[in-house]
Amino acid sequence: FTNLQYLNLDNNPHLKLSNVDWPRLENLRELKLTRIDMVEVDPLIFRLPSLEKLDLYRNQLTEIPHVGLEEIPFNLRHLDLSYNYLTVLPEWMLQLPQVTKLYLEWNQLRELPGHIGDLKQLEILHLHGNELEILPFSMANLASLKSNQNPKPHLRGLRLDQNAFTFPLPREVLEREPFEI
Repeated sequence: FTNLQYLNLDNNPHLKLSNVDWPRLENLRELKLTRIDMVEVDPLIFRLPSLEKLDLYRNQLTEIPHVGLEEIPFNLRHLDLSYNYLTVLPEWMLQLPQVTKLYLEWNQLRELPGHIGDLKQLEILHLHGNELEILPFSMANLASLKSNQNPKPHLRGLRLDQNAFTFPLPREVLEREPFEI
């Protein structure tokens, strides 16, 4: 399986991943481990060097393991952790320079890391159905990021509904062009 580029193990609730030799899947670009009742993620998954898309939604995850910055695959563009039980996001997750789609809806997040606005390539951010009360000021950076190739901000989709916000959202976020959702 060393040449495998796509692996979908969706909807296998009795699947045990403890014996998977993840480093041998060095060419894996897309991994779907959804609806398998996973309670913890093997940190080696986050170290797959070719991984671009990782779907871990609808599991029973309460935390994401620590991964050293030198071990992060900088190819990861799509990360779906929705419908889990996450209460906090690790800081290393904000060091993914290529991530364009981040799905975190329907967890139990109460706050976001202060540097979430540093995800300069982010196009889609789904945060609905959490317990967020405030947003970091850096969120305004997501609404204003532009590049030489693209004069419009990268962020195209932002879902913040069904949270517990207690004060107004940053004006820069609300006054953007209409979002695609």
